[in-house]
Amino acid sequence: MSNYTDGITFRTNTSIPSGGNGYDGGSERDESATPFTKGYFFVFFALPGTLFNSTMSANDAKQYLLNSAIDFQPHADRQLQTVEVKGIGNTTANFIVGQQTTQDFSLTYKEYATSPVCKIHKKWTSYINPFLGGSTVADVFAPSEYKGSVMVIQTKPVARVNKDDWKLTDIIKVDLYDGVFPLPDPSSPFNNGVEQMEKVSIPVQYKFDGQPLTEVDVDTLNQALEVLQNADIYKMTNEIYTKLSVSGKILSGINT
Repeated sequence: MSNYTDGITFRTNTSIPSGGNGYDGGSERDESATPFTKGYFFVFFALPGTLFNSTMSANDAKQYLLNSAIDFQPHADRQLQTVEVKGIGNTTANFIVGQQTTQDFSLTYKEYATSPVCKIHKKWTSYINPFLGGSTVADVFAPSEYKGSVMVIQTKPVARVNKDDWKLTDIIKVDLYDGVFPLPDPSSPFNNGVEQMEKVSIPVQYKFDGQPLTEVDVDTLNQALEVLQNADIYKMTNEIYTKLSVSGKILSGINT
C-alpha cells in the first residue's frame, strides 16, 4: 500500500473520450465511453463465528443477506483537512494538514415472511444481551468475537451464468470493509396497520474500522473476482428457467 497512488489509473487499453462536447455516441465506442450504470451490486459478508454457529449457520446468514440487499449507501466522502494562513492585506493560503473520515455505511434489505434479515441482525447485536446490558456469549470479550467483514462489489450490467466467466473488467467498484458490526436490532420496520399493504424493507447501519480497501488495490480487485467466481450468483435463476423451458409445462398448458 506504500505506492497506493500507482493503482489510481484509467483502466482502458484504448482511447480516452475525446472532444469537449460530451457526446459519447457512435458504434465504435468502447468501455471508456460507456456510462457507469447503477443497479448491479452484490454484498458478501464474513460473519463472526462466535455468534453464527449451529443454531444459525454463517453460510445461511450470508446467503440471505446476499439475496436480500436492495440498497447500498457507502461511507461518506473522505475530506482533506486544511489550515488557513493569512497574510498582509487579508491574503489567504490553504495547506493540507490531514484528513477527515467517517466509519459507517448502510444497507437496506427486502424482508421475507420468516423474517431472516431481522433474525440475523438480532443474533448479531445480541452479543450484548438486551436484558442484562452485557455479553453472555463472550469468551474473552474481544473484537474477533463480534466484528466481521463486508465486500460490496459493483459490476457492469452483465449476468455470468457460468461463474468462471466473470472477468476483472466486469467489476467497476469494490468496497472492502473490515471491523464491521451492525448498530440496530431492527424492530421499527415492523410497524403495521390495517391499511398498510406494503412490503417490509429493513435499513441497517454498520460501523467499520479505518478506511475500506477498494478496486484501486490490485489484491482487493483480484479478491473480488475470486469471490464472484465462487458465488454462482445466477445459477439458481438460470436453472429455474432452463427447467421450465424443457419441461413442456407452458406448452401443455396452452394446448389444453
